[in-house]
Amino acid sequence: MVAMMLMLLLLVAMPIAASAASRTISIEVVQVFSTNSGSSEETFTYRLKASKSNNPMPTGSTEEGYTFSITGNKSVDIVLGSINTEGMFTYTLYQVIERERLGFTYDKRVYHLEIHVDSSLNSYLIVKFDDGKKADAIEFINSYRGGGGPVTPPKPTDPPPTNPPPSPTPVVITEPPELPSPSPPDEKDIVDDPIPGDERELFESPEPDPEPEKEKPIIVVNIPKTGDDSDTQLLNILFALGGMMVIGAVAYLVIIRRRKVRKSE
Repeated sequence: MVAMMLMLLLLVAMPIAASAASRTISIEVVQVFSTNSGSSEETFTYRLKASKSNNPMPTGSTEEGYTFSITGNKSVDIVLGSINTEGMFTYTLYQVIERERLGFTYDKRVYHLEIHVDSSLNSYLIVKFDDGKKADAIEFINSYRGGGGPVTPPKPTDPPPTNPPPSPTPVVITEPPELPSPSPPDEKDIVDDPIPGDERELFESPEPDPEPEKEKPIIVVNIPKTGDDSDTQLLNILFALGGMMVIGAVAYLVIIRRRKVRKSE
């Protein structure tokens, strides 16, 4: 009986040791995806990043943070590691967009998370946007409105063929142009001529040249064919004027020579 009394007294005198159990915190992330065509089972990637290195993070986190994906219209729970101290732990949560696909619209909002833990390890979460306003939930809204897929560059077209300009067709004159024969001088012209009367007959009937005039060589002129005959007519006129000048010069030299002969006699 005495022994039992002593054992009860010892039990009442021992201190009671109590250790508070650690807590885990779960964060819900909702993805909403809408589309007007194709499958709604599209997958998008997100990342949770701690502001301090000693903040509790989910299993599988790296130096960049905790990266996860959601497919379709679903929600996932991110479970942080054990928290056994009071304080405030801050994070940022955003969508990872490595390459924007055509036709897709991405939610580019950044959520700022504050996890407050009191001395009893009771916790509560505060979510804010960049402008400091509170958010009721963590929700990312993406959509697809057609026009997606890789852009196929247009095939290079062959350059248009370049044809060389046509070479001008040479015009060959095989026969010299016909020169008009000079008309005999009119009597009025002979009277008005300052040549003396006794030499007038020399002008009217000049002696033919002892040697016939040599046939002129055939002239070959390369003229671009333009469809206009004005150049040919101009050449004919020039040839005619040149022939008349040659004949007049010969007649004048003959008259001068006859004068000199008569004066010497």
